[in-house]
Amino acid sequence: MNNKIIYEAIYGWFKDGKKETLISDPNYQAIPAGYIEDNEGVLLIASENTEIQSVVKMKMPQLEELISILATSKI
Repeated sequence: MNNKIIYEAIYGWFKDGKKETLISDPNYQAIPAGYIEDNEGVLLIASENTEIQSVVKMKMPQLEELISILATSKI
C-alpha cells in the first residue's frame, strides 16, 4: 500500500518548502525532543527509503496515542 504524504513545516515567521513523498508501509516513531523534564517528542514517519520528521513538539503520552491511532488507521 502506498501513502502519499505532503508535509509543510510552518515556523511562525517563515515556511519550509513542501515535501511530497510516497511511503509504503509507514512506521511511526516518537523521537524525544527538548528537555528531558518536559517529556516531549516529535513524530517520525519513515519507510525503507524515506522519512519525514515533524517539528511540532507534543507531550509523549499524546504522541504515543497519536502513533497508536495512525498505526491502526486505514487512512
